[in-house]
Amino acid sequence: MKSLKIALIHSRLGFTDGVSLEAEKWEDSFNHLGHKVFLIAGKFKSKPKSRFLEVKEANHLNDKSEKFRRDFFNKNISKYKITRLQKQIDLQSSIIKSKILQYLLKNKIEVLMITNVLSLPVNIPLSVALKEIIEETKIPTIVQSHDFYWEREKYKQTSFSKKILDPVFPPKLKNVFHITINKRAQKELRKKKGISSKVMYNKFRFKVKTNSNKKIRKDIRLKEDELLFLQPTRFLRRKNIERSIVLVEKIDKLSGKDNLLLVTSREKNNYRKEVERFAKKHNVRLLAGRDMYGHNIDDLYKISDIVTFPSDIEGFGNPVIESCVHKKPLFVNNYPILKEILNYKFKFFVITGKVTDKVAKRIYELLKNKKETRRMADYNHKIAKKHFSFDKLYTETKDILSQIVKK
Repeated sequence: MKSLKIALIHSRLGFTDGVSLEAEKWEDSFNHLGHKVFLIAGKFKSKPKSRFLEVKEANHLNDKSEKFRRDFFNKNISKYKITRLQKQIDLQSSIIKSKILQYLLKNKIEVLMITNVLSLPVNIPLSVALKEIIEETKIPTIVQSHDFYWEREKYKQTSFSKKILDPVFPPKLKNVFHITINKRAQKELRKKKGISSKVMYNKFRFKVKTNSNKKIRKDIRLKEDELLFLQPTRFLRRKNIERSIVLVEKIDKLSGKDNLLLVTSREKNNYRKEVERFAKKHNVRLLAGRDMYGHNIDDLYKISDIVTFPSDIEGFGNPVIESCVHKKPLFVNNYPILKEILNYKFKFFVITGKVTDKVAKRIYELLKNKKETRRMADYNHKIAKKHFSFDKLYTETKDILSQIVKK
């Protein structure tokens, strides 16, 4: 295949949220296959190495975007405000459209790659603008959907919002190739919109660089005989960090040690305060992201004894496969999509809501048996590498580009 000019578009790029991280993997895949990547976003965390365009109106975390969302989903909005809001959305959309379209034409872009912007209405003018651009230019477009607006209570339709949401999120157009990240989403999209899609599970780098074990353990004040439970998530209620705290409490009692639960998130919110109070009440040592002394996530995976991921809802759940990449045991709640991953015959410690004494004892017994821990970790690593590596991503990306260009 000849080298293509591909524009990768998201509201924010270079950050640590799941969609930004997956967008980086797409960029890596396009570059690996010899294509020229152009990045378009409302905000970049730092200046990208690739060619890029920053359109500030496209950032969903600004006052105007947030106000649009509040008004757009307000069930009690008056007819006058609806008319006014419609005009404001049209104006903002035309500004975004003009900037992006000019950039696409100037650089003779041949393929668009849009991640989740046409799935969730986080920046409505941006989504409307992109839908119009795809429709008018007929540029072959890949639309990846992590989740959909109808799955979120806060995006519940009103009679006004339905008129805009239905044709845009996501659009049913001939030049669009749809990707979903799990089979459940694939079925939902077909059922709700009559749109066919290809399931592509998230992929992962298996070559990682890490720093010295001893230095990291010293920095986080972890003794040689104490266990590190790593929860690589944000402070969100659906992550159910309390379950990890209960697990650590039970293993503290079994081991007689003051073990550590480390949550990688740096954010401060009400849920974090609740979690900190809960940990204190249960006498569990808790450390959060701002106290990691500059160590990256790969460093922390390397020194951890077990990964905890007791979440209720996930579009995929990256820590599940990341635990396999780093050869660590996994404690995980049976969230709906996990079943699709378990079909590959992984061996994890799976709970359904409640942390029992039985599962805590099983985990503790495994962690004491280093030989058995390595055996389980090697087994999971081998499966993950076969089905969730970048080699798999490169193959799937090449296949998709061939299909849409040919079409």
